Amino acid sequence: MLLNPVSRCRQLCAATILFCILLFGSGLLSQAAFAQYAIQNSQSPTRSDALALQNQALAGNLYIFVTPTSGITKVEFFLDNPSASGTPRQTESLAPYDFAGTNSTTTSLANPFNSTAVADGPHTVTARITPTSGSPQLVSASFTVANKSTGNQPGVGGTNPINGATNIRQDQAVSADLLLPNSAGVDQATLSTSTVRLLRAKDNQAVPGTVNTSGGADAIVFQPTTLLDASTQYIFEVTSGLHDESGAAFVPYSGSFTTGTTTSPRTPGTSFIKQIAYSGAALASLVIGPDGKLYATSIDGNLRRWTIGGDGTLSNLETYTGLAGRSLLGLAFDPRNSKVLWLANDAPIYIQPAPDFSGKITKLILNSSSFSGTLQDYIVGLPRSTKDHATNSLAFGPDGKLYLTQGSNSAMGAPDETWGNREEHLLNAAVLQVSPKQIFGLPINVQTDPYGSFSGPFYDPFAKNAPVKIYAAGVRNAYDLVWHSNGNLYLPTNGSAAGGNTPSSPAGVSPAVPAITGGPTQNDYLFKVVPAQSGGYFGHPNPTRGQYVMNGGNPTSGVDPAEVVTSGVYLGYPVGVLPDVNYRGFAYNFGLNRSPDGAIEYKSSSFAGVLKNQLLVVEYSAGDDILTLTPGSDGNIATVTQLSSGFTDPVDLTEDGRNGNLYVAELIDGGQSGGRIVLLRVNPNPPTSGPSIVVTPGSLNFGTVSTGAASPSQTLILNNTSIVNLTVSSLAIAGADADQFQMTSLPTLPLTIAPGGSARVNLAFKPTSAGAKSAMLQVTSNAPLYEMNLTGSTP
Repeated sequence: MLLNPVSRCRQLCAATILFCILLFGSGLLSQAAFAQYAIQNSQSPTRSDALALQNQALAGNLYIFVTPTSGITKVEFFLDNPSASGTPRQTESLAPYDFAGTNSTTTSLANPFNSTAVADGPHTVTARITPTSGSPQLVSASFTVANKSTGNQPGVGGTNPINGATNIRQDQAVSADLLLPNSAGVDQATLSTSTVRLLRAKDNQAVPGTVNTSGGADAIVFQPTTLLDASTQYIFEVTSGLHDESGAAFVPYSGSFTTGTTTSPRTPGTSFIKQIAYSGAALASLVIGPDGKLYATSIDGNLRRWTIGGDGTLSNLETYTGLAGRSLLGLAFDPRNSKVLWLANDAPIYIQPAPDFSGKITKLILNSSSFSGTLQDYIVGLPRSTKDHATNSLAFGPDGKLYLTQGSNSAMGAPDETWGNREEHLLNAAVLQVSPKQIFGLPINVQTDPYGSFSGPFYDPFAKNAPVKIYAAGVRNAYDLVWHSNGNLYLPTNGSAAGGNTPSSPAGVSPAVPAITGGPTQNDYLFKVVPAQSGGYFGHPNPTRGQYVMNGGNPTSGVDPAEVVTSGVYLGYPVGVLPDVNYRGFAYNFGLNRSPDGAIEYKSSSFAGVLKNQLLVVEYSAGDDILTLTPGSDGNIATVTQLSSGFTDPVDLTEDGRNGNLYVAELIDGGQSGGRIVLLRVNPNPPTSGPSIVVTPGSLNFGTVSTGAASPSQTLILNNTSIVNLTVSSLAIAGADADQFQMTSLPTLPLTIAPGGSARVNLAFKPTSAGAKSAMLQVTSNAPLYEMNLTGSTP
C-alpha cells in the first residue's frame, strides 16, 4: 500500500497502541510507570548509548540505571525478585540512580554490575521508584546473561514471549532468536522436543508440541499441540543437547511466562473434519487440475497425482519421475491449454550449499492416455541461495502472464555467514513476470552475473521486450502468491531471523543509508501489489537494484510502521533513516517467526458463503494453522481469524471448488522425513454449542500381520467440531483383544483442544496369537463417549 500521510498516521497510531498493549499485558509495567520510568543499560560507566534493558542478551560488565532522574526521591533495586519483596539489593537516594551504585569518588560514573557473578540465563531487574509525589511504582525488565556463549558456544539471544511475560494466549507459540558465533545454524538432527521443551511449572509436566527452525536454521519455534492451561506458569528450556552445525552445544537456557485466559479468535460459522489422506513423500505444493485430480510437487523432484473420491479421500496414486533428483516446488496449469503444466524446479533443497543460478521454469506437456509427457525447459539461470530460498511458486495473472516468486540469497540484503556469504543478484527477492508465449530461443537464460563456467551474455530484465521482468521488488521469500478476485496480488512473505546484515548505500547516494551488522528479527508480512502500481519495493534490500533500506527504516523516534530498531544485542537503524522512496508497506503483519507459506482465495459457497473470497494462509512455524484473512475495501486486511489448528508444519493448501474441501500438505522434520496430506472435509453439520468430537478415520483395519510382529502405525485425528474447548481425559483400548493393539504415541492427558482444532494419536497392531482380532478405542472427554473399531488378523 502507498504510505500516504493519512494511512501512515493510522499505522503509526496502531503500532503505538500495540506496543503499549504488549508492555501492559506483560505485567512488567504499570500504566503510570510506562509513562514515566524505564530501566536502561549501557556498555559505558558514562551511561552513553544506552538501550532499554528489556529482552537484551548481555555479557561482561553492565551499567544499569533508571531514567529519567528528575521527580524521584529514592530507587530500590532488586535482582530476580519481581515482586520487590524483602531487602533491596541496592538503594539509591540521589541521582543518577544506578543498579550497582554510583562511583563515590566521581559521583557521576556508574559502578559496573559484573554479570559473571550470576548464572547464564534469564534474569530480571526490578526498581521500586518513590516519586517526589504519589505512590511508589514498580518497573521491571527481563534480560538474558550469556557469558559462556560469547566464545564458540551458541545460545539464545531472546524469546517471544519475553521472559517473565504474563497474560499470554493459551495457544501461543514460543520462538527464540539465536546467537550463532560459529556461523553455523541449528543442527536439525539434534532439534527435538527433548532438546527444546516447554514445561508446566507446577509439576514439570512436558507440553506436547512441534519444534522447527527457519530456512537459515537461525531461529527456533515451539508450537504446543494442545491448549495451555489458563493462568498458569510455563518454563521454556533449550538444553545442551541442542547443537549447531559445527557440533558445538548450546548454552542451556530457561525462561518463563504465564498464560491468560484467551486464545486466537476463531473463524465463525465454519467446521471441517480432518483426516490423513496421504503419508509418504515430502510434498511442496498442491493444486487440483482441470481433470479434477489432485496434483502435488515434491522435494524429491517427482510429480504426483491422485483421483479424488466423492468423500474427498485420495486413491490411484500416479507418479511422474521426469524431474527426479531436482527439487520441485511450484506448479500451475496453463489457462490456454489444460495439458500444459508449468513447474518451478531447482537444485536439491537439502544438498547445501546449493549451486547458484540453478533455478528453472519447465513446461510439461501431458499425454492424454497416461501420466507421462514431454519436458521443455523454458527459463534457466534463476538465482538460488545456499539454503532453501529458491524459485518458489507460480500463478497465472488476469493478464495471461505467468508470475513467480523468487527468494533472496541472504537474510537481510547483504552477505552473511549463516547464508553462505552469497550476494543478492538482480532477480533475487522479487516477483517476476514471465511472458509464456515465447517459441524461439528457448530456454531463456536469465543468469545475471558470472558463476561457474558462464561468463555472459548476462540477462537484462529492464531491456525492451524482455520476456522475464521484475514485477515487484524487495519481496524477501514469498513462498506463494494469490491473484485475488479484487484485482490485487497478495504475497505472504517470510521475514528474516535475527543476525543478518543490511547493505550501506555507496558514496554519492543521498540520503545515505548506514549498514546494519547483526540485525533484529523481522516480522512476516502480507504484501499487496496493486497492478496499476507495479514496480514497488517491499522491504528486502538488494544493492544490485539500488535498494538499501530494510522494511520501514527508522524515520522517527516514535514507533514507525515496519521500523528496524535495536532489540537486545541485535542492532537496528539510528533515528532518521527513511524508508525507500518506493516502499509500499504491508497489508497485514503476521508477527515474528510465523512463516506464512501456502495461500489461496476460497471460492466455494460452503458454510453459507462465510469463507467465499477470503484469503486462507497456512502458518508453517508459529501457529501450525490456517488463518482466514478478510480484505477490506482498500485491499488491506480488515480482520484475521483462525480457521483450523493442530497441523504439523503445514506448507501449502488447495481447495476443491466442487465441494469446498481443503487439502493441506505437511512436512515432517522439514521434509527430511517425508510428508502428509491432510484432508479437511466440510462438515455438513454446523459447529455445536456444546462439546463434540469426531475421530477420523471412522475405524482402523491394520490388515494381516504375522504373530509377534508389529504393523506400521496408523494415525487417528481427534477433531473438535464445537465452538467450545474439548477436554479429552482418557484414551483407552477395550475389548477381548485389547492387548493386541497399542497406542504408539499418546498426547499428555488431560488434553484440551481448541474449537476447530485437532490432536493426533498413533496406533499399531501387534498380535501375540493367531486369528482375527478386534478391539475398540474409547475416547472419554467432556463430550459424549466416542468409540471406534480396531481390527486386524494374522496369516
